[in-house]
Amino acid sequence: INSREAYDFGLITHLVPHSEITDSIGQLSSAGKPIDKFAGKSPDPSSRAPSFAKKFYNNSNIEAILSGITPEGFDSADPIVSRQMKLISRTAPLALSTANTLLNEAVVTGDNLLGGLQCELDALEGIFNTKDALEGLSALTEGRRPNYVGN
Repeated sequence: INSREAYDFGLITHLVPHSEITDSIGQLSSAGKPIDKFAGKSPDPSSRAPSFAKKFYNNSNIEAILSGITPEGFDSADPIVSRQMKLISRTAPLALSTANTLLNEAVVTGDNLLGGLQCELDALEGIFNTKDALEGLSALTEGRRPNYVGN
């Protein structure tokens, strides 16, 4: 994603011109850590990318998306929808399923950061002991597109 989309998603807290980076860092540093550094929401709820993501990736659509089916109410010919489905189709099915599970567990752990991190750590061995993990790493080092088999 680009910097504007990262800001719109709330992944970064400030978006400044390149020429102002040094001054902005100085100001941020002297101000200290903000109370709500990562609010988990967009500073502009009307922004297009977060709005689309909320609608497209909602709980009722996840099963279809994970199955490679365009969710109901979305047009597969829409370039944004098509791009999302294409990106997902190139992702290891086990990785998508694990990410979905971890995101659901994040809702349960809520503000308990250590609990959420522990869930991720507990899943690591299972993730990296799969053929798909080896295939992904091999494809990366060999400069080719991976061929995931789902195990």
